[in-house]
Amino acid sequence: MKRGLLVMCVVLCFCAPAGASVSLNAGDAVVDLGLSLRYDVGYQFTDLGDQKPGYSEDSKTDFYLDAPTDSRVNLKTSLNEIAAFVEYGFGSGDISLRHAYVSWAFTDTDTFAVGQNWSLLGLRFTQQRQNNDLSMFGFGNLYSGRTPQLRYTKRLDTGSFSLVIEDNDLPNLDEWVDGLSAYVAGAYVVDGLVPRMIASYTYKGTGFWVTPSVVAQFVNLEANAPGTRDVDVDAFVLALDGGLDLDNAGLDGAGFDYEVWLGQNVYLVASCLDMRPDREDHVRFGAPAPNANGTDLKDVMSYGLWGQFSLPVDPVTLYAGMGYQFSDVKNTDVPTDDIYYEDDMKTWSVFVSARYNLTKRFYIQPEIAYFNYGNAAQKFSAGYAGNDLGSDTFAGVHFQYDF
Repeated sequence: MKRGLLVMCVVLCFCAPAGASVSLNAGDAVVDLGLSLRYDVGYQFTDLGDQKPGYSEDSKTDFYLDAPTDSRVNLKTSLNEIAAFVEYGFGSGDISLRHAYVSWAFTDTDTFAVGQNWSLLGLRFTQQRQNNDLSMFGFGNLYSGRTPQLRYTKRLDTGSFSLVIEDNDLPNLDEWVDGLSAYVAGAYVVDGLVPRMIASYTYKGTGFWVTPSVVAQFVNLEANAPGTRDVDVDAFVLALDGGLDLDNAGLDGAGFDYEVWLGQNVYLVASCLDMRPDREDHVRFGAPAPNANGTDLKDVMSYGLWGQFSLPVDPVTLYAGMGYQFSDVKNTDVPTDDIYYEDDMKTWSVFVSARYNLTKRFYIQPEIAYFNYGNAAQKFSAGYAGNDLGSDTFAGVHFQYDF
């Protein structure tokens, strides 16, 4: 079924006249088809960081020619005040559901939607395209993926307000509670009675916009075995996104976009937060950590930010951006921890690119991007010579066709 839908949409898109979108009428309903094809080519230069004794290589170089996993095909139907949207992503041999939701515009300014859609926390994409269209996620740009949700949106004269209820999901539970002394299979029952809640407000002024957003999640690990105790796990994030449109030209014009965020136990509500290479005894970025005797979890604070400049220089638009994120390291209260653990973890990145529109719908974007993974939390980990996690540098070209 998935493959059939994908093939049908691709065929219809390519059979349409150049420069026109595909729109079909089915009675009173309108059906629109969309397509975005993306490809990257370039070189990846990797600094492997500190290795185990006996390993002689400290770097490697790879040529890549592949499709990011966010190429997509979509279908939208609308009939009066009801609309439905379905989108599949594909690339590098994978096919996955990206969006599937229905919305009801029950007044001229009020909309209710249910289904899988973007999570609204700090939702903003940069023009950083290499490394699988990463957009500096995990290097200052906050991202919470696409989630099943209920969403109410109120359109205002100067922007919009949205309130979202999401599933109270806890990613990778085993990883971040493994340090609890009593944690074995069945030792805790996850009680997630209160859904995850997000509020987002966008204000648009002359030549600028701002979007504050906030998320809160409350979960309790209930004791289910002798020697255990209830453990509260609370997460919250405050984010502020914004931008300046200096010449009212939009994406291809002069401007500055930014995001700053601060949160507690951010790992529990964000996707792509920890993009560092895995190592033994890996301490996760922004995840709550067990206390000294393993009876409770300690809350961990994190923050991040990114900024991006854009400048049109005929015939291209130049982009330059940087991102940075920071997380406390809280493992135990033992004084000797200062010997074995870092005080914090940091990652950062920079990029420059130039977008050139070959046609209205097809463009290329050369880019150089650098990603620094910082240090592992443990100074001496599993026999490694040190805790430097290394870095990646990408020099490539992004190709994209949007229909």
